[in-house]
Amino acid sequence: MFLVVSALLALSCRADLLIYDYSNLLKSISDGRQETVSQSGKMFFDRQTTNSVNVILDKKNKFFYVLPFTNQFAVTITGKAPASFTALVNMPPGFVLPAGVQYFGAPTIGRNETLKIAKDTTAIFPREFRHQSSNVGFGNLTVNSFVSSTEVYTFSPPLTQAANDQSQSLDDAVAAMVQSLENQGYQSQ
Repeated sequence: MFLVVSALLALSCRADLLIYDYSNLLKSISDGRQETVSQSGKMFFDRQTTNSVNVILDKKNKFFYVLPFTNQFAVTITGKAPASFTALVNMPPGFVLPAGVQYFGAPTIGRNETLKIAKDTTAIFPREFRHQSSNVGFGNLTVNSFVSSTEVYTFSPPLTQAANDQSQSLDDAVAAMVQSLENQGYQSQ
């Protein structure tokens, strides 16, 4: 009896992760300067909770940043048959979605495809997500500035399949990457 319950518990807790390679081109203009910075890293997405964690690398300075997104919605949008899309929308902590139709700007969005996420498992989710944003800062307390960001998330079949075949949780997969980065001399920022 104990073995059956343990096996069922293990099956119900099986990870449902998608891991993406992350790249970002960040452009900023302020105080007489113009800069362009390239970033890279990984996004770890848990389909069961819709939580994700981005691990972003600053290779030049050997730093990494861990950015958790715990109040995130994954919204499926049906396009012209047979196309569908998934948009990831981040909400402030404690935000409760009100009734009715809601419109939120600047989602991370991609066209759905069938992805192999484990040895015998597929998922309908984007192979690639994109997110673009632009912001202007001005006023008495800040230097006038403009920042634009173009993020691309590309599905990583080998990392995703390995994580799911090993039943890694979101925390396990992120911890493994952080440990690997620390072993390479990176420091958390």
